[in-house]
Amino acid sequence: MLARLGSFSSLATLALLVIAGCGGDTTTNNDSHLLEEPGASGIGAESADSSGTALSEDGIAEASPAHDFTLPGIEGDFTLSDHEGEVVVLNFWATWNEPSVQGMDALNEVHSELGADGISVVGVSEDEGGLETVQDWAENHGIAYTLLADASKSVAQQFGDIEFLPTTIIIDRQGLIREQHTGILTHDELLDLLGPILIEEDEPLSALPQNSAGDGPQSLSPLDVHILVGEGAMLVDIRPHGTVKETGTALDAEHHPFHALIPQDLPANFGVPVIFLGDGGGDQPMRAAERAMDWGYASVYVVEGGLTAWLAAGLPVAPLTPLPSDAQPLVRARTVIG
Repeated sequence: MLARLGSFSSLATLALLVIAGCGGDTTTNNDSHLLEEPGASGIGAESADSSGTALSEDGIAEASPAHDFTLPGIEGDFTLSDHEGEVVVLNFWATWNEPSVQGMDALNEVHSELGADGISVVGVSEDEGGLETVQDWAENHGIAYTLLADASKSVAQQFGDIEFLPTTIIIDRQGLIREQHTGILTHDELLDLLGPILIEEDEPLSALPQNSAGDGPQSLSPLDVHILVGEGAMLVDIRPHGTVKETGTALDAEHHPFHALIPQDLPANFGVPVIFLGDGGGDQPMRAAERAMDWGYASVYVVEGGLTAWLAAGLPVAPLTPLPSDAQPLVRARTVIG
C-alpha cells in the first residue's frame, strides 16, 4: 500500500472505514450515464451454465457465492478461483462504451494503491471482437490492471445477466459477492464499496487506544506515536511553515499547516490513524484532530507535549524537505463526511 495510505505490519490490510449512514444504495440505473450495445436486447448472453447468481432488482443478493470462470486475457488466461483469498473488483465494460472508459482512471488508481494488499482489479470486456479488440485498444491506453475478453458474454450471464455497462461487482476473499454498482464509480466511491469488506479483517493495534463514541481526540505519548508511525499511522505537523523550517519536524511527519488543513491532506483511507503534532502549547493540534473526526476519520490523536516532548524523548527529527514540484500531491474531489 502507498505510504500515504499507511501499511501496518501487524495487519493484513488496514480497513477503509465506511461511516454508518453516509452511504446509501450504490446501485443505479440512470440511463443518461449507461449505454447498451447498439442493436442488442441486453449485455448478458446465454451461457452453458445458466444457473448463475441471480440479481434482484436492487442488485446482487448479499454474500452470494461467485460462480467460477476462466477467460482469456492480455497477460494470459484468468481463472477466478485462482484468486481466492483476494478481494476481486470485477468490472464489466466495453471499448465502445464511453462511461466504461471514463471510469477506468478510478479503477487504475485503486489497483495502484491497493494491489499489493490483495485487491485485484479485473476488467471483463464485452466487445464482440474478443481478445484481439481488447489488445488493440489497450496498446493506446495506460491500463495497469487485468483485462479479459468475454465476447460471448457468458460471464455476464453467470453474474445475473448484466444489462448495462459499466457494472462493477465486488467479490470478497471467501469468494462471496458483496457489492454491485451499475454506472461510473469515482475513486472514493470504490473505496466506500471496499470498506465494509476490509474492515471485517482488522484487529485494533495493541498500542492504539480506542476512541469511544462521543469522546474527543486522545493524547498519545511521543514514544507511542513513534511506534505507530513506524507501523503506518500518519503523523501531521500542523505548525506554521516558518517554524517547521527553523526547527525541523518529527521523522516521517508530513507538514500541513493548521490554517490551510483540508481533507485532501489526509489519507484517502478513513481507517488510517491520524496523529497531529504541535509545538507543545496552544490548542491547534486538538482543533485539527476534532476537524479530522468531523471529516470522518475514526482514529485521531494528538502528540502529548508536541515537538518539545518529542525532542525531550530523544526521538528522531528531520529538516523540512519540500516535495519537488512534479511530486506535489494532486488535490482531488472527495466526499467529506460530517
